[in-house]
Amino acid sequence: EWRKHVKDLEYYFRLPSPAGSAATSPRAVQLALLGKQLGDDHDLFLLQPFVAAHCSGEPGEIKALKGLIAARQRQLRTAALKLGRRLYAGTSAVLAGQLTQVWHAGRGEGRRKLKKALR
Repeated sequence: EWRKHVKDLEYYFRLPSPAGSAATSPRAVQLALLGKQLGDDHDLFLLQPFVAAHCSGEPGEIKALKGLIAARQRQLRTAALKLGRRLYAGTSAVLAGQLTQVWHAGRGEGRRKLKKALR
């Protein structure tokens, strides 16, 4: 579920940017990275039962593959938790304020405001 909420929040930060604009919020970029990490972890989670059901020929290789999957999931989860802690460190009021700034700046209320909001 966290993956879906991250994607929603990323879209909120991207929404005010004009189509084709390079002025994407750094927070949106970081949220996209977090979403990718969580998505990759989810894909690996789904790969495990597939391997168990369809790859019964080589027990040693299956065991090695499961070990690689588990190791990669640990890496992804560690990175996602670290990034997530940073992105969600503020209160909901702080986050709402940042979204409000990005929204107003994206609606054409001054280039300087947009630059400030996207920091």
